[in-house]
Amino acid sequence: MNSYSYRNESNRMIIFKCMAKDFWLEKVVMPFETYIFDAPDNADVEIFGLDQQLARHYRIEELSNATIPN
Repeated sequence: MNSYSYRNESNRMIIFKCMAKDFWLEKVVMPFETYIFDAPDNADVEIFGLDQQLARHYRIEELSNATIPN
């Protein structure tokens, strides 16, 4: 697993879902929040609006690798 980051650049809350085989992560991300998370290399990320409509789909490689300070 590697660390990645996603920043919600919108002024609305979104639902962040990250999925892979035997892996599931779901979180509400507030406006302008940066979310740092660990995920397997083959994961997919889906971003939903609060109306449950798919807004964006990413392969995990499209998101930034996160550098976590010690």
